[in-house]
Amino acid sequence: MQACKTSKKVVSTPIRIEIETEAIAMDDANIPIYLRSDYLAAFQESLLGKSRLFFSVVYKGSEVIAFGSMQEIKIAAASIHSFGRLFSSDKSIIICIEGMLKSFVSSLNRKAGIKLLVVGNTQVSGPYGMWFKEGLNETEKAHYWEAVLQKIESSDLNVDIILVKDLDASQLLIKNALVSNKYKEISTLPIMKMEIPSNWESAEDYYAAFSSKYRIRANSARKKTIGITRRELDLSDLFKYKEEMQLLYTNVYTRARFRLFQVQNNYFIEMKKCLKDDFKVFGYFYKEEMVSFHTLIFRNNSCEAHLIGLNYDFNKSHALYQNMLYDCVEEAILNKAFCIDFGRTAMEIKSTIGAIPFEADVLLKFTNPLLNNIASFILKKNTTEKWVQRHPFK
Repeated sequence: MQACKTSKKVVSTPIRIEIETEAIAMDDANIPIYLRSDYLAAFQESLLGKSRLFFSVVYKGSEVIAFGSMQEIKIAAASIHSFGRLFSSDKSIIICIEGMLKSFVSSLNRKAGIKLLVVGNTQVSGPYGMWFKEGLNETEKAHYWEAVLQKIESSDLNVDIILVKDLDASQLLIKNALVSNKYKEISTLPIMKMEIPSNWESAEDYYAAFSSKYRIRANSARKKTIGITRRELDLSDLFKYKEEMQLLYTNVYTRARFRLFQVQNNYFIEMKKCLKDDFKVFGYFYKEEMVSFHTLIFRNNSCEAHLIGLNYDFNKSHALYQNMLYDCVEEAILNKAFCIDFGRTAMEIKSTIGAIPFEADVLLKFTNPLLNNIASFILKKNTTEKWVQRHPFK
């Protein structure tokens, strides 16, 4: 029997929670792609032992009523300062306090390093921490979230930090339940998404919807691709260009503000094997040299603009990143997708191609109470990065 409080009422339900090392196969059509057993097996394979996935399974009797994915990331104490920025504010006081926090955490964990557990998916933005059986109300879901995290904290995983990714606007009860259990909300950047009108049947319809200013901008960027060829890569290409893609991806990863986990050089191969035609990779070449690539995941009439790689020298001269964004939209229209998820980075330029921001909450908890209180103090001082949202359509 697991029982815990939510912000609404006490829920007492006979449940059993197990933490597994392999994903269970579920045949529910409503399970998001990122919680499917075949996807998770491919992701696990791509980790090459550099990290581990764990899976929370909530049983009511013999029935699975909730299922979640989490990734364990071990950070050597000496490398914690290269982990990227923890908070979104660029105020000097926040940067200073953040550095002190990293040093303090490093000193407390000098021998063993730091063990971070990310509840959700490190490679995508969105509410993919847990799937629930259809028919459960929000109070029940909050209860199960709470119970799973309590199970994790009391397990032999011995994690130092638990990070819960991307609770959306429909999960307020879950957020409140976690906050009541001393989880701290991080001030994060929004997820950029774009809805595709049903009357857009071609790229011409998309560009025609722009105001004159942004149509001129798009035409100017498109002209800069002279000398660049773009083509879709098949599985044999992914083997052929594996090393080049890893270098281009690393260029982007090391510039990221917040770096959770760098995928290994077989990640794209494993994703293609698993997702097949639902996973598309496009390479950009100057003569015979790959200078960038972008990836897309299609599922249930939606499109995820996934990981990219970029040679920044060619980005300056050929506007590669901007053109990759336009190409994402064109591919989504071609594949009859009704929306595109562009993730959290580069909000302003993504807004110039039509994406708009959606808030998604990220919460964390240090299992060391002292560190958790210090984090709480810092987070109260933290503010969201300022950026200008553009409005490109007529």
